[in-house]
Amino acid sequence: MGTMDQGNTTLQPITGANSRQTPAAMRATHLAAAMLLFTTLPEGVVGNGLYLWVLGLKMWRTVTTLWFLHLASCYLLVTLLIPFFVVYLFLDFHWVFSMAMCKLLNACISMDMFSSVFLLALISLDCYTLTCYPIWSRHHRTLTQA
Repeated sequence: MGTMDQGNTTLQPITGANSRQTPAAMRATHLAAAMLLFTTLPEGVVGNGLYLWVLGLKMWRTVTTLWFLHLASCYLLVTLLIPFFVVYLFLDFHWVFSMAMCKLLNACISMDMFSSVFLLALISLDCYTLTCYPIWSRHHRTLTQA
């Protein structure tokens, strides 16, 4: 696996040539991962779409619903990008789309990941201020400031 060279450890990459798995086993693993991703696609689109519909159209517009509306839209965006990665897995990690599309999808996923993390932190901070400083929250927590 690794070779020791003056105190440094170098790990060889695991590819089809030096993997212990047979190509058929790797292909089955890729197929299973692609099928798992593909089954999450309708669930994610329907679930996040329902969240967006309920939060955006059926509930009162509050600061909390605004945070969760943005979080659901982040999750829906990632869910809509799943088919590209399913194709990538089906083709044994060969990207058939353009280099620009590769960079765009990775940028979208990275921005979405950071947005989700920041929104979850903001929701936690908002919950903290609501419970610990309820009077201040009532007077200063508005939709326009959110």
